[in-house]
Amino acid sequence: MKRLANSIFTLLFSLFLLSPSSFALTLDDFENGDLVIRETVPGSSSSNGAVTSTAVGGARSQEANLESGNEISSRVEFGLLSHLQGSSAATGRTEVIWDGDTDHNSFNPTGLGGVDLAQEFTPSPNPAVDGFQLNVVFSDDAPVDVIITAYSNANRVASLKKTLVQEVALGMPELLIFPFSEFTNISINPVEFDNIGAIKVEIVGSFAPSVDLDIEWFGTTGCSSTIPEPNVSVFDECGVCDGDSTTCQDCLGVPNGNALPGEVCDTGDIGLCGPGVWSGTAPNSCSCVPDYTPQPEFCDGIDNNCDGAVDEAYPQLGTSCGSSFATPLCNVDGVYECSIQGGVQCTADSNSAQMTIDECEDSKGCDGVPNSGLVLDACNLCGGDGTTCADCAGVSNGSSVLDRCGVCNGDGNSCLACEAQNISDLQRDMDNGAIEQDRINRKILQFAKRQSKGTLKRYVKKQLAASNALYFVNWVNAWTALPTEFDSCGNTNFCSSISNEDAINTYQANALSLFKIAKKGAKKARNIVGNVRKIRKLFNNARKKYDEVIATSNEVPLAVSTCS
Repeated sequence: MKRLANSIFTLLFSLFLLSPSSFALTLDDFENGDLVIRETVPGSSSSNGAVTSTAVGGARSQEANLESGNEISSRVEFGLLSHLQGSSAATGRTEVIWDGDTDHNSFNPTGLGGVDLAQEFTPSPNPAVDGFQLNVVFSDDAPVDVIITAYSNANRVASLKKTLVQEVALGMPELLIFPFSEFTNISINPVEFDNIGAIKVEIVGSFAPSVDLDIEWFGTTGCSSTIPEPNVSVFDECGVCDGDSTTCQDCLGVPNGNALPGEVCDTGDIGLCGPGVWSGTAPNSCSCVPDYTPQPEFCDGIDNNCDGAVDEAYPQLGTSCGSSFATPLCNVDGVYECSIQGGVQCTADSNSAQMTIDECEDSKGCDGVPNSGLVLDACNLCGGDGTTCADCAGVSNGSSVLDRCGVCNGDGNSCLACEAQNISDLQRDMDNGAIEQDRINRKILQFAKRQSKGTLKRYVKKQLAASNALYFVNWVNAWTALPTEFDSCGNTNFCSSISNEDAINTYQANALSLFKIAKKGAKKARNIVGNVRKIRKLFNNARKKYDEVIATSNEVPLAVSTCS
């Protein structure tokens, strides 16, 4: 028995964590635009509409048709689309239309402007997965038809009918799939699912009396949770569904750009430092590293230090040199040029003079030319100024070096720009919020159990177990999946980022599942009691607490830094 109970709990828990809107285009989640329509005259219908930002086209219209019996109602409330046949003798139909307006009597087959419902689908071995979806959260065991009709325009219409023949219990939702490939064309021209102008859903309870059906969500199979718009793709420039065009950005932040690690680039510096290669990790975290590392200036005809000047440390280059003595035999003439060693030398050939006088020998400079005046500098270069071997502190042959932040003799930390952070208060609020969600759920479920005089005992037990499990996961997640203390750093060259996004998404998904338990429990209690005042108060408390925990979790940084 214990093993069986554990298996049931695992199944329930996994169902509460799943929602079709997390992986498909949303056409209506019924969270806004509450409306109740009743019809009590057999053979008659009543209609109305609502403006809602959570439905395709920004509006929906609905109609209740009573075929026989005393009452039928079509409702949108508590986040559900409900079809309720009021007695054992009642049969009828609910009709919901999305065509861009709230007037059910003025149907426009092109009102949505041409929405592409097939844009996210790619070729696959099983194209039948491409279609509409309805998330049914409750239905009786009597047969009920669900019909979806799609319009490209008045001359392109197709529909598909599915029949529910078994009960769908609360807490055990069923995903009803309407593959595009199975739709039957009503018109001569086939419907274009990439150019939809209107959609109609019909719920028909004519096979058996007293049919109740609750639908929580209506959308399509696919990869996006957004509400589609005409001429707008769910793919970003990188080909990612619901992406933000960052996954394929190059080093300059350009989607599908050519500035990628390892590719040739221009540093913008002068001379030898101009050509380079992109180094790092795209996007926006790599830099153009020059192929050449700036060196102290040598006398070689090259801009060694990339400052735009060549051999600027040797002003005597190209000037006249030689010697002029009273003894003409010592005189030699020439100009200064770069030597092999990196200093300067005079082109005058001292060997051509008749070096027979001691004064000529005594007057030779380090370049071997009499009376040149050149001496070795601190870097052992003839005619140098002692800077070619200077360290970052300007000391010839010194030991000072630049750290990674470009600071001479620095410790390498001056450019990290780190600030210590602590989110223990947010974690405590997230923990307490999960506890409060579970506590409110218990109040709603126990109230429903009391009002039903024990008939909901089994249902309440399952929902309490699911609520407690979700609370436990969010309690653990708040303290273990998120770092309490971390650094917030601005230098991406030496600091790496750790994402909190998965932990926050898990917490928020569980918080939503906890709220859905409250919503479904409130609906169950409403169907039993009739007077919704106390139920609505409890439900409003659940909604308020859900909004609070989402706001708290949104304060947690999506990414934290580690530096070394």
